[in-house]
Amino acid sequence: MRLPSSLVVVSACAAATLAAAAAPASTSEFSSTDPQKSKRITSGEAEGAFLCPGFGGYQIIYSPSDDRSWIELQVGQRTVRLMSEIFAACPGVRPWKANHVVQWRGVRKGNQFIPHAIIFRMYSENQESSKRKYDTLVVVKLDGENSHVVGQVAGDAKNGNTAAEQLADRLCLSADSNPRPVQASTPSTPEASSSTAAATGITVTREETGMTILRFPNGQRFTLPPGKGILGSSEDPSSGKPFEIEEGWLVGANEQPETKASIVHLYLKGKNGKWTEIDHVQQRILKVASSGGRPLNSGFVRINSMGLGWPNTVILQVEYFTDDPHNTKELPIAVSRTGNISYGSRGE
Repeated sequence: MRLPSSLVVVSACAAATLAAAAAPASTSEFSSTDPQKSKRITSGEAEGAFLCPGFGGYQIIYSPSDDRSWIELQVGQRTVRLMSEIFAACPGVRPWKANHVVQWRGVRKGNQFIPHAIIFRMYSENQESSKRKYDTLVVVKLDGENSHVVGQVAGDAKNGNTAAEQLADRLCLSADSNPRPVQASTPSTPEASSSTAAATGITVTREETGMTILRFPNGQRFTLPPGKGILGSSEDPSSGKPFEIEEGWLVGANEQPETKASIVHLYLKGKNGKWTEIDHVQQRILKVASSGGRPLNSGFVRINSMGLGWPNTVILQVEYFTDDPHNTKELPIAVSRTGNISYGSRGE
């Protein structure tokens, strides 16, 4: 028996109303990245990194540096790298976390709070006026080890906080979703390394926003902030390609900002097949190269070549630009399979 069309319309509207009523209502909780309330986990060039409490199985890693600061996520024993994506979401240069507040958007199931996004405020410098700064609210979707930045809102705009909350709920929580606490994955069985493995074969694309995306064959992606892309070696600076070793466990890239600079990034393949970005590479290169001599400090350091050295170690030939553009230094930098960076045979 066919129902009258008017009844069908009413039924559809009723179903939509019930679905909307069943959709969980988002709410907010707040946490802090105050180092005084957190656990120091590393010693860096400035203040190191701090492990801060969170919700739903997530913790925050707060990393203040000399002129920048950012946060990343700890999920179980794994770290979700967000630095490049956060910096890419901020206009201008030298972004830093504006305060110690992290807003968590989520839903409640009984007494349990289940987050689906975090929102936090970043400041960054305006290159045209040192008296002005950009104010940006960054939104991160919480998706376990696949958590990533999904958008940003001008923090100094009217109703910026409300807009950021709406963006977080729209992009990170659908009406038919079933939010649940994150479950940290169990590390997979280490695979046997092979010196004859093929090179990684990553692809590089430039977005309309000016960001550079490095995509690895296993689906992982890493984002470099808006700029001129990837800088090649001194012999082929416009190549726009990363450096890869045939053994396939290390990739290097020279980030080229809009300013005359070069920032080294290194990506390490773990025995479980997943890639991670090694923290603070540029600062660590300068630190080990300064050992026992004059401190090095430069915004222009680039890889010229990389190749296998002694077992489980790659040697980078790194070019260091001093204040005098005609006075450069070639630095041999060793990178181990565990991510240790050393100068010659000297460790960090």
